[in-house]
Amino acid sequence: MFATGHRPVGAPFERAGDYDLPTAMMWISDKATRGGPSSRMVALPPAAVAQLGHWEAHLGALAEVLSPLCPGLVRDRLAPLLKERSGGSPPPLFFFLDGTGQVVEPDHAAILKHRATVLPVQDNAARHLLRSHLVTAGVAPNAIDAAFGHARLGEEALSASSAFRIRELRAVA
Repeated sequence: MFATGHRPVGAPFERAGDYDLPTAMMWISDKATRGGPSSRMVALPPAAVAQLGHWEAHLGALAEVLSPLCPGLVRDRLAPLLKERSGGSPPPLFFFLDGTGQVVEPDHAAILKHRATVLPVQDNAARHLLRSHLVTAGVAPNAIDAAFGHARLGEEALSASSAFRIRELRAVA
């Protein structure tokens, strides 16, 4: 969330197919708007690309370790994620395991609970810190607005009539 400026929502990164590591782009949906699109594309910084690569490797290692212990978890949750690149409709990318090894979906309350043990800050701290940093760094306001989903209706970045370019999102990344 610090890399993308996501709003605090449950399951902020919904599917493995929502990002593309070679192009360092991610599709996100963290806002419901009236009459306009509720999703957008963001460019990922190198650290986020590396982190997602490590997460994919972790999922593979986790599936290997848990296969004899929790075959249902591997079959129902991990295997579909690992096959995402070849199509299908897998479960959400991130999840928690409770003390018994059962999957806990990453709703807003679960994310808050787990995040508070590591980083006890307000829900929207990432957005505010990132935006302040980008403004101070001199990133163009329209690029910041595009990355944060602050476009006016009909003026969305990367829409059919937009003159906004992906390279402008790269400055945000």
